[in-house]
Amino acid sequence: MERPKFDADRHISYWQRCFKSLLPTEYTSTDSSRVLLGFFILSALDILGVGVDNLPSSDVRQLRSWLLSCQHPHGGFCGSPNHRYPKKYYDVTGQYDIDPANLPATYFAILSLSFVGGLHDVKRIDCLRWLKRLQRDDGSFGEFLGNDGKVEGGRDMRYCHFASGVRWMLRGDLGPSGEETYEDIDVDKMVLHIQSGEVAALCELSGRLC
Repeated sequence: MERPKFDADRHISYWQRCFKSLLPTEYTSTDSSRVLLGFFILSALDILGVGVDNLPSSDVRQLRSWLLSCQHPHGGFCGSPNHRYPKKYYDVTGQYDIDPANLPATYFAILSLSFVGGLHDVKRIDCLRWLKRLQRDDGSFGEFLGNDGKVEGGRDMRYCHFASGVRWMLRGDLGPSGEETYEDIDVDKMVLHIQSGEVAALCELSGRLC
């Protein structure tokens, strides 16, 4: 029996079609995750050896502009331009957002921008301040800020992964300089939260084996 062959050209054609045209109707319900879908498309093309370097410069500029249009005025990114209202509609105190930024979208937007020109237009300090507000007292991170700045979303480890990734990409190990000051997340608390999840998982596993 002949072994199946990887048809790279066919995969490239598929992902280029996703990049250039409207996504299928089945994706309508995931409009709030369009930034994530965009990152998957960019990653697939890059892995297949036809990344942004092979795209027309006008397409790259348009994609970058689209990603930056998702940037929230209070820090972070929304999952789609349709989930980012004009600035005048947001509470100037930053305590309440009619459609807030969310952590997964921020993570994937920053990664995507690294493909198309870098992070120099990202409101880095605003984003890091917003990120700190997403951390709970137990060290975990939520997905977004709700009414009165309340942290909303689950406590699973994906959000710690997103938070640490955003922090590393925007801050690195050196931190800000000059007047660009902000309070960092509590890294020690995040580590303890992750470790507590590891202990819980081991206890659950040992219970199944006993």
